[in-house]
Amino acid sequence: SMWKGAEADIFRNSINYNGVFIPADAMWRAQLESAESQSEGVAIKAFSIHTLTAFIDTFDFLLNNNELSAEDRIGAEIDFVESACEFLNIKPTIKSVLGVKISLRKILVNLNPRLPGPIEFPFNPENILAVCDGLIEIANHFLGYSNKKWALMFDELEIVPECIQRILFSSLRSCSPRIVLKLAYFPYNHTATPDDPLMSASERQDYEVIPLWYSDKKSARSFSQDLLVSSMNSMGLDSSNLEVYFGSSIINGVSESIGAYSKRFPDESGHIYNRLAMKDASFASYLVDKKLDLNNLKSLTESERASKLRKANSIIIFRDYFLKSFGKSGTEFKVVRRSRRQDATYSLYAGIPSLIDITEGNPRVCLNLFFPMLREIVERMRNGRKAYLDPSHQGVAIENLVSSTRSYLKTIPATIGIDNSDGLLQFLDRLGVNFNKLIIDREFKADLYSSFTVDSIVDENTLEALGAALNSGAVVYIPDNDVSQAVIGSLRGKRFRLSHTLAPFYALPLVKGKSLSLLNVFKIEEMDNQVGMDFGE
Repeated sequence: SMWKGAEADIFRNSINYNGVFIPADAMWRAQLESAESQSEGVAIKAFSIHTLTAFIDTFDFLLNNNELSAEDRIGAEIDFVESACEFLNIKPTIKSVLGVKISLRKILVNLNPRLPGPIEFPFNPENILAVCDGLIEIANHFLGYSNKKWALMFDELEIVPECIQRILFSSLRSCSPRIVLKLAYFPYNHTATPDDPLMSASERQDYEVIPLWYSDKKSARSFSQDLLVSSMNSMGLDSSNLEVYFGSSIINGVSESIGAYSKRFPDESGHIYNRLAMKDASFASYLVDKKLDLNNLKSLTESERASKLRKANSIIIFRDYFLKSFGKSGTEFKVVRRSRRQDATYSLYAGIPSLIDITEGNPRVCLNLFFPMLREIVERMRNGRKAYLDPSHQGVAIENLVSSTRSYLKTIPATIGIDNSDGLLQFLDRLGVNFNKLIIDREFKADLYSSFTVDSIVDENTLEALGAALNSGAVVYIPDNDVSQAVIGSLRGKRFRLSHTLAPFYALPLVKGKSLSLLNVFKIEEMDNQVGMDFGE
């Protein structure tokens, strides 16, 4: 109800429920963990009180934003409190919403498993959803709603004790029609089995999956662009043409671009192709094999251009940018890279839509990347300077985003490597560096490999690191179809790619590409300077 966006009323009118947000914040997470170590029952009791407190907060908000007169609002509050307290079997000293919340918090404070004797509790905490259903009926009556649904939105369930997860997940199969459960959970849980409540529930019969990530960048692009446009409008900037401020990207091929985004794509006059062919013997051989005459590209049909050149444009652009020369002698490569500073690599990702694609549809990442640049644009315009930010300025913003992302990932533990001393960041670096080697330091191939499928024989430590990378957003799950599992119980046989947010650090194209087996990705570093590598798919 606080959203003031252009489409706020449209979305608000389409929502037919009241929302209760129950976050698993750090404070009560610690309490639940402490309680669980002493007694599973105490943890469930603590959780139920937090849930009821959030429900009462929502009722209070709805009552104070109701069209009732002040006198009727006071009467409705007193009537609700009396009915709710009788139902909950509590006796607040003050007959008000505040009094109910104080009574609930008093119960919470007294939940100390170390105290002698049984802990008194006014209701069965394991039936918390049934309790909420009763409160919904009471609240709807006094708010003037006709059997309206309420959505209980439990956030970050991966950090709450398993006993609470079981209660909520098992409720997916059978719950009051007045209650909509929205359960936010990490995509991967290594302890999940087919018998777990969430894994045994049937998608589209018992629940609907709403992935909070995008495996396809075009879907993510739409969300991030809308958020960018909204942010620009709120700062008084004209958002009708993003390229006025950021220019157009040079690393997005025609097949990957939309609308005006293809303006700066290397045209098919042959210039970039000629330049690469002169320094890259493997690309020159490819042109010969495909019977491509760079002086007569206009004679190619549209399908020939697409299959022989355009699908390889991402690789062509990156090889042209990073290679000084590429040849081979016998069974060895002779690869000479151009000397590129890291900031020059970040600048390669400047422009639209690359800037947008880097954000992966993550609102926090999007704002962290664009807000510093938008503030600079506003300041430039205030001082009468050009609003356009050149690639070097954009590169600084990209570098800051990547640096903060890697700093976060550095804090996540993992036990991999020869002596199990490597952390998550080392695991990701190994993937990123090897995919970059495959693109730049190997013979030119039109097919781009930039995703991987997990082999059945991958060791448990590697799976642990991959799971941590997935749950932290460092890698992205690519399901076989449009419908993904609510929770992935096994990573073996699944396909993934590195997050586009990390792509500038490793100098990787912003495409998911074809898939290699994970073990073959690791083999790339073992086969330096060898020609004729053929991984297959």
